[in-house]
Amino acid sequence: GSPPVITYFSPLNRSTYICTDIIYMSASARDADNDPLEYRFIMDNSILRNWSAASRFNFKTSLNNRGRHRVLLEVRDKKGGKAARSSFIYIFRPMPKPGK
Repeated sequence: GSPPVITYFSPLNRSTYICTDIIYMSASARDADNDPLEYRFIMDNSILRNWSAASRFNFKTSLNNRGRHRVLLEVRDKKGGKAARSSFIYIFRPMPKPGK
């Protein structure tokens, strides 16, 4: 069988966020054999959501998430085929409010 092919992954490379944002992660993939696919979302080697049929995951950021991160999407079929794509994202602290 053929491995899956990732056709779309968000967040796009070099996306920027503020520490309180929600990052809407989503993916599209296809499989030439029409096998059911599972998705896994990882950030900096920590699994955000393990293998699941759902191709979306929302991640709520906090001040602890400041900095540059690698977000990795992995897709697999039931026959051992696998694909992966990653993006680097940047999370910044919010700007101080005027007068503070």
